[in-house]
Amino acid sequence: MIWLLAVGACGTSPKKANKGHPKNGRGPHVAKKIPKKPAMTIKDLLKTTVTIKGSWVESDVFVDDRHSWHCSGVVRRHKSEQLEIVTNKHCTGLYTLAVADAMGAPDVKKWSITIHTHNDRTFVAQSIAVAKNVDLAIITTAKGRFKAGRDFLLPPPFATPEVGDEVLAIGSPVDPKYSGTVTFGRVSAIRERFIQHDAALNPGNSGGPLYAKTSGGDYALVGINTYKLIGNKWKGINLEGLSFSISIKEVSSGVFISAPVDKSGACLLIRGLTGKGCNVK
Repeated sequence: MIWLLAVGACGTSPKKANKGHPKNGRGPHVAKKIPKKPAMTIKDLLKTTVTIKGSWVESDVFVDDRHSWHCSGVVRRHKSEQLEIVTNKHCTGLYTLAVADAMGAPDVKKWSITIHTHNDRTFVAQSIAVAKNVDLAIITTAKGRFKAGRDFLLPPPFATPEVGDEVLAIGSPVDPKYSGTVTFGRVSAIRERFIQHDAALNPGNSGGPLYAKTSGGDYALVGINTYKLIGNKWKGINLEGLSFSISIKEVSSGVFISAPVDKSGACLLIRGLTGKGCNVK
């Protein structure tokens, strides 16, 4: 069973029905019935998910260091012609950039992130807020002509899952061409800050949403897929079904540092997160 969190579910006290009056010919007042919003399908959930691509260039004496990567993310909000995307902090590439120069502080020449929607539209990341105490980040795109239903959908409400609940993970494993991959499983355990489950996760799934099926048959957003335990094949230790997602509740409880997505912003965040020096080239 999943207990859905009711947010802002307040209303007015009911009024007595108007019995009407023969002089004005009006009948009794009947409250307008509000139709129930249809439950989101898996096809709808795919529209809540994006692929995140990033790259950086770090200046070196002989040959510049370069790195590129991709991850997944989930739409959080659409406001002022911009999308907010929730993903993992390690999907920003900042930690690999911070240690790119083995001799000291990195010399950053470039740091960029782009957001790719389910229908292959590309948008530049304008700013980012990175959590200090948990592996989460919130990316805000530059302004664009986003259309709900075509380019994105907002996810269903948050929920608190229980052991045994059915879950599905959506993301872009291994290669961006596999975006929109859905894997299925169940909640194995509820850990501090994390949901342990057995839906398959692979490199590239990081930052994507974990949805759980409610007792009413709807889906609820419960977590952000973050990592899995794989063991050590050289020692004969093969682990299976140990996937972990950060509870979605952590998004509202983290302490975040914000910066623009450019080389200056990269250095600001590296200093704030690691305490290391960083130079803008």
